[in-house]
Amino acid sequence: MSRTRTTIAALLHAALAALCWTWFDFSTLLTNTELAYLAVGSLVLGALPAVLLTSKRLRTPSVVVATLFALSAYGTWSVVSAGLTPVDPTPFGWYLLGWPAVAAAALLVGGGEYGFRRYRQPTTNANGTAE
Repeated sequence: MSRTRTTIAALLHAALAALCWTWFDFSTLLTNTELAYLAVGSLVLGALPAVLLTSKRLRTPSVVVATLFALSAYGTWSVVSAGLTPVDPTPFGWYLLGWPAVAAAALLVGGGEYGFRRYRQPTTNANGTAE
């Protein structure tokens, strides 16, 4: 079940990124290598929070990725909708190009959530009761 959710999350994120890419009319020509880099990054940014949610029940990586996606898309939309010529890279372009940094931020915040939960978890003694 978790593989299915992870696959769906990865494909959904990639589809939303492709939709934004098309909507913002980023019609620049990309090499196959650049396109592969963006596609892999988009899939990773969708799958990573899903894996951490299903395996460790960490919610903050999903919040980090979703927030950065939404803010970058809004920042680019505000430029494009005003009729201005976007200067490359736009906030959404930085989000896609900088996907390793977004993934690292999600992992760092998720690690903090994991550590906080472990710290707050009550310890048990030999009798199985909480101390």
